[in-house]
Amino acid sequence: MDDLYEASFKVFVHSPDGRPAKVEVEKAKNEYRALKDELDHHGGSVSRLARAIADQTAEIEEIEAGIAANKGVVTSLSADLNELHGDPAAVLKVERTEDALADAQDELADREAELRSARVELTKFKREYKLVRAKLDVGLARKDQLKAHIGSLHAELYEAWKAWDEANTAAGIPAPLAAGTVRIAGAAPRRSRRRANDPHPDAAYRQLFDVRGTGVVTLDELMQVLDTIGARTAGRDEVAALFQRYTARDGTIDVRDILAVILHDS
Repeated sequence: MDDLYEASFKVFVHSPDGRPAKVEVEKAKNEYRALKDELDHHGGSVSRLARAIADQTAEIEEIEAGIAANKGVVTSLSADLNELHGDPAAVLKVERTEDALADAQDELADREAELRSARVELTKFKREYKLVRAKLDVGLARKDQLKAHIGSLHAELYEAWKAWDEANTAAGIPAPLAAGTVRIAGAAPRRSRRRANDPHPDAAYRQLFDVRGTGVVTLDELMQVLDTIGARTAGRDEVAALFQRYTARDGTIDVRDILAVILHDS
């Protein structure tokens, strides 16, 4: 959308005709932004919980490996003890083996308690993950719906603006101007040395300054035309002053005023 149409669109969306539709678009966009923030939060939670589940699973596997090792120690010590019970000379060794077996059994009990606790924690993480993942999936679906809704609202707003702009054009209402632009209008004056039957065609002069063919020109574009026709510095400064004056006034600059400055300067 070029600056001429952008200016028209901006006027439309702030007018009574366009504002309600614009408000609907903004409302949908605000909901979309809020939902996006919520989804970012849920996404972070899902990632955190997935890591916690992986860490907890690894910890459980480590505990289970420790329990298996402890069970092996208990089994081995129990077998040693059975053999030693029949040897009257091995009383001291029996006591040491019994102590070692008791320690191994205590450690095994601790490890099994630790395993139960770790499994409870894992179950909690998995339950929380499932809830947050469900919220995330619902939010993502809503996000897609909102995106499509915003696109539809934009299309409706654009069509409403086009109808409004066409109606204004048909009614002869000038299109709104973008900042830093003026309309080109008016007929060219005659130089005193030209014959009365040798007028400057209005269309030719307007075409000279209307570089984009839209009837609207910026100061830079105007200066480029003046460079092309060789206007002097004094004339350029006066035209720039004219531009600023017309921009602040009604936004329409008359080519007769521009040419009067150039012809006077030459």
